Amino acid sequence: MNKTKRIAFGIGVALAVLVMFTASATADNVVYFDPDPSCAAPGETITVTMWVNATDGVEGFQDDLYFDPNVVNITDVQPGFYTSYWMVIPYYEENFIRFGGDSPDFHDHTGHLILANVTLEAIGPGTGALNHADFPAAKLYDEYGNSVPNQVWIDGTFNCPCAVPYTISGYTFKNDGVTPENNATVKVINLNTSKKWDATTSPAGNSYELTLNVGEDVNATEILRLIAKDGVEWVNVTDHEVTQSEIDAGGVSNVNLTLNEYYLDLTDFPMYQANASACPSPGDEYHKMCGPATAQMNLNYMWWNKTADPAGPPMYYDNQTWLYEYGIDHNANTSLPYFDTQGMFATIQYLDPSPYSEYGYNFGKCSSTDVDYMLKLICHWIDYTVGTYGGHKEGHPYHVPGAVPAYGDYTNWMSVRGIHTNEHAYPWPANLEVYGFWVNDPYPASMGGIGENSYKTAEEWKNTYYKPLNTGDAWDGKYVAILEPYNGTPGNVTIAASPARFNAEAKRAVQAAKAVQAQSDTRTGTGIKAVKGMGTGMRVMAGVDDVVEEANKWVVQAAIDGANEQLVPYDEEFAAIFENVVADNPLFVKSANGDYYLVPFAKSYKDSVKKVDAMIADLEAMKGVVPAAHEDAIQASIDSLTSLRNELNTDRSEIMVVIIVDAEDGHFKEASWVTEPVEYLPVTREEALRIAGKPGATAELVYTSGSPYYPDWKITDGCSVYYVNQQGELFDADADCDGYLISEGDCNDNNAAVYPGATEVCDGVDNNCDGEVDEGCPTEPSVIDYDSETDQCCENYGTDWCCELGWSDVDNVLVRDGSCAVAASDGFAYITLDMGETKNSGTITVRSAVVDYDGEQRYGDTIVYGSADNSNWVTLGTFDTPEVNLADRTVSFSDQQVRYVKVYLPIAECGVWWDIDSITW
Repeated sequence: MNKTKRIAFGIGVALAVLVMFTASATADNVVYFDPDPSCAAPGETITVTMWVNATDGVEGFQDDLYFDPNVVNITDVQPGFYTSYWMVIPYYEENFIRFGGDSPDFHDHTGHLILANVTLEAIGPGTGALNHADFPAAKLYDEYGNSVPNQVWIDGTFNCPCAVPYTISGYTFKNDGVTPENNATVKVINLNTSKKWDATTSPAGNSYELTLNVGEDVNATEILRLIAKDGVEWVNVTDHEVTQSEIDAGGVSNVNLTLNEYYLDLTDFPMYQANASACPSPGDEYHKMCGPATAQMNLNYMWWNKTADPAGPPMYYDNQTWLYEYGIDHNANTSLPYFDTQGMFATIQYLDPSPYSEYGYNFGKCSSTDVDYMLKLICHWIDYTVGTYGGHKEGHPYHVPGAVPAYGDYTNWMSVRGIHTNEHAYPWPANLEVYGFWVNDPYPASMGGIGENSYKTAEEWKNTYYKPLNTGDAWDGKYVAILEPYNGTPGNVTIAASPARFNAEAKRAVQAAKAVQAQSDTRTGTGIKAVKGMGTGMRVMAGVDDVVEEANKWVVQAAIDGANEQLVPYDEEFAAIFENVVADNPLFVKSANGDYYLVPFAKSYKDSVKKVDAMIADLEAMKGVVPAAHEDAIQASIDSLTSLRNELNTDRSEIMVVIIVDAEDGHFKEASWVTEPVEYLPVTREEALRIAGKPGATAELVYTSGSPYYPDWKITDGCSVYYVNQQGELFDADADCDGYLISEGDCNDNNAAVYPGATEVCDGVDNNCDGEVDEGCPTEPSVIDYDSETDQCCENYGTDWCCELGWSDVDNVLVRDGSCAVAASDGFAYITLDMGETKNSGTITVRSAVVDYDGEQRYGDTIVYGSADNSNWVTLGTFDTPEVNLADRTVSFSDQQVRYVKVYLPIAECGVWWDIDSITW
């Protein structure tokens, strides 16, 4: 590649680029060679012309032209337009020639003018540069002898010998490998340099041919990827390694391409997001509207008349609220707030174009416990040419999508709009190999989906999205899809495995980085650094740990290779977008189904980067030319521009593509993309920690359910765990370290003794979170009325104080457990309780009652004593014990050390029944 030297003058112009870098560049006075690059065989000569495109007016020039004597020699230099005062001075010992001249009339001239004709002799094999000297040895000047501003001197390149051609050719065949595929398109990509070419094909035949230049376009050991397509549905992707023997032979022939992969993507299929504002009732609006949005996409596509509306499907059904109410009214379970299987079937079947004989659209509620059968059925229906039986209305689609509930419930319906297989899925093939699906997910990007398009490998679709329903209805435990019903017997089906892309070195690097990546939000890195081994234009941001950066290199490369091989050849829209993006830092995500990486790709600013690079070069060229007083200002400008360049492609709102790769072996899992940039994963690690109120904790991205593109932040603080989603909500936690999340049924996340399955304790608390309190505990009796059996207590327990229930201490609450209180000798019975802690002040509440059955007056009041050490009792207060009804009586204390509490109960004769229900601290 030619090197460009830019010589600029004027400090004001140079500094202005800081704020004017997007404006049109100032017109340049450009010096260049033609032809360039030039070439000749050893011993042969060639004359090249040195031109100037003068915009400011040039009266004369001089140049010191350096050359590589091992490759080329300058044997002669003849004047062009500038013939006056012509000079040629060879400096062969220093490998350059000085020459120059003035215009014949000694005035400034503009336009394309020949400066000189330079004769070059090829000396030996190789590539040699023709380098202009730096200013002032090489300069353009005006009629006053002043240097012309905005000079650009472009160096040249000489090759010896001329480029050797390398021709690759062959034939294209249909999937049977025998029948010619005439007029196929063949694109060739050098995977090592990312250069691309279209091979020449024959409109009436099946041959293709492409000639490249050795050294410039292709070299030995490089990989050429050939993508042959019939323009409709069949494709072949072949990687060919160039050998030295092929180069020596001038190329390779009979690299034949059999179009052996089938793909059908309804690229004009509309995309509508679930409209929360259309939901007629609040609560989970987005999920409620996924069903209507999916039906809306499918219906509008089926109603589309391409003849009448060639630009794409119009909005035939534009009211998601109406569709929602229609589907819910037709649900099997009309109380369910989402479309169920019956509701989605009825909406699509009854609202699709009719009558059937004109369109051929017919749907069924297809279901099975065999996932492979259902995957083949999905492929079979999408590949089915509508109208094969039953007629078809002209202009309307021949292929229509299916509707599928994702994640095992009805909250997220999706449209499957395309398939990628080894052959036609209709009619039933004997063996069908399924590679992947194109899917439209109506759940909004802002809430958990990346965008309007996605491609998922078959194994990823099966493992993450397509699940048996857990809905408790007639379809519970089954895989469901709204498709054309079919009763035939399918052949075998194979889910094609996505190839691993990590070699041993990559696995070691990724394994070493996982612990670091799990604890840090690498998106906060700054700067852009080249990624080794990647194609042209692909970069990843720097500023992260070296271990992580090494792993990121491999992860990004795996994402690029996977997408280029498994998606780019089949999806032209994705290919066009992917060609103009650059890689952001991968994000490591932990998942119970296998860890993975999210690799975002941002909108490319290649043109802006080139402009900024040119401005930096302008400023660098000024060093040593302008007065020393200005050099600090020049360097400050260079630093600012360098910072600006590094900021490009780092805006989180510029993401265009997200690719998911497996963290174990790097295999491609899926990709999603948009046509307009979006902000992606808006909640950073720091924001998640702030939301959880744990700024010093650790955080990692985890995926448990829903969209894998939008994992949650798991924040760990000691044994406490908190979860923050990408909507900035703290939605789950295990704050009390009992091992149970709130979502797992922990009904009190502030009490480690309360969790599902805990032992139920008789303490007035639902310890095991089953919705019941103190189940299995003794029933608290109300005040017992003995009536005529007033002597029963004495007969059973003697004349001393008797009781039916005693006391136990649970969380500083005194409750009865079947043992008796102690009888005192002074006409009282008492109970003593260790409250478990010492207080200086507080209240003590006794809940008690007494029934005077025989009319005898009881003796005295209830007395409450307190003590710090179970001795030296101090009276805290007295109160009348209420009769019949239980009631609370409270005493308070202050400036008194209390840990033990003793309650004295007045004893009447045996016919009186006393009841103390509780003592609380």
